[in-house]
Amino acid sequence: MSGKGWYRGADVNRLSEEEAGIIAARLVRRVQAKTALAKDKAEGLQNAVADSLRKDLTGESAGQSQKQTRIEEVAREYLDQDQIKVLSQAIEKGVRPLPNEN
Repeated sequence: MSGKGWYRGADVNRLSEEEAGIIAARLVRRVQAKTALAKDKAEGLQNAVADSLRKDLTGESAGQSQKQTRIEEVAREYLDQDQIKVLSQAIEKGVRPLPNEN
């Protein structure tokens, strides 16, 4: 049982899901800043990346591969090889906002 002021497991998972969406949106914006990406592809990419991150953050991820590799794998459906490189560079900058980002 959780004491006062502590989040329960379901609440932590909900917050992790929300954070996954925020991080995915940030990564997609970084990709869009460097390469043309159609709106439908950007939305699909964002959903796929958010789902991958959600699985990592909530412990649902079954694979042992690195997070960056898993994100790149799901992104291949939406990005060409050059855009995958741009995504890799975006991931290498970290998940926290950069000085010019929200």
